[in-house]
Amino acid sequence: MVELLLLVVFLGCSSFAALMVWRKLPLLLQVPEQLIEESFVTRPPRLKIYLNPILEYVRSERYRKHYRTILIWALHHLRLSLLRLERVVFRMLEALRSEGQYLSEAEERYWSELKQWKQDKRENGVSLPEVVLTSEAPPQTREKVPLKKQKSVLTDSTPE
Repeated sequence: MVELLLLVVFLGCSSFAALMVWRKLPLLLQVPEQLIEESFVTRPPRLKIYLNPILEYVRSERYRKHYRTILIWALHHLRLSLLRLERVVFRMLEALRSEGQYLSEAEERYWSELKQWKQDKRENGVSLPEVVLTSEAPPQTREKVPLKKQKSVLTDSTPE
């Protein structure tokens, strides 16, 4: 019984809708197309609004100037960071080397004379140190004598 009632309501509504379309269809066909197009104002989609300036920026290749500027800045800071890292690693390496290095008195004297000669002023820059002119070879003996205690090279020491 309920199914029959639903079928009657469905057929009645469908026939009424078909009647309305049948009566309005000739009037709709008489409306000019220009009026229909003007009545439907279409806006561009939001995505297109936001993408158009970006696409124009990329197509005009204005990004290259900014890209180069940013690349130069990044490479400059990378270079500075690597130089700082290299300085820290060098100081650590020197500290490790100085802790494990032992020289005999003869070796210490030999190398200190060479360092002193390097710092002294020489006439015409051709004179050789006396250590080099002697017939003695550099000392090769290794006695376990620690180097003088030095300040740590890992920290920047300020003169007192």
